[in-house]
Amino acid sequence: MKAQIIAALLFLILGIVFACGKGTFLIAGYNTLPEEKKARYDARKILRDMSRMMFSCVGCMAVGILGSIVDAPWLVVLGIVLTVLVIVFFLIRINRESKR
Repeated sequence: MKAQIIAALLFLILGIVFACGKGTFLIAGYNTLPEEKKARYDARKILRDMSRMMFSCVGCMAVGILGSIVDAPWLVVLGIVLTVLVIVFFLIRINRESKR
């Protein structure tokens, strides 16, 4: 359960970083783009999606942590499945947004 709590706190901190707009350097390849592509590349939209993904993952991890606390294995599995689904959904969305 300690690992789940640490992961949730890490995702929470990353969500705050992305929500504040300070995570531009964490988006792979942004600094290597030519200037004309940087003009079209709206990093704020992607940072907003990244922060939403991180906060959603924290909520899903909270379900798993709650399952660990009340000793309900089905809640732990549900939390893991929801976390994976949220990450896949938002990565697809962020990938589409970055190609526009």
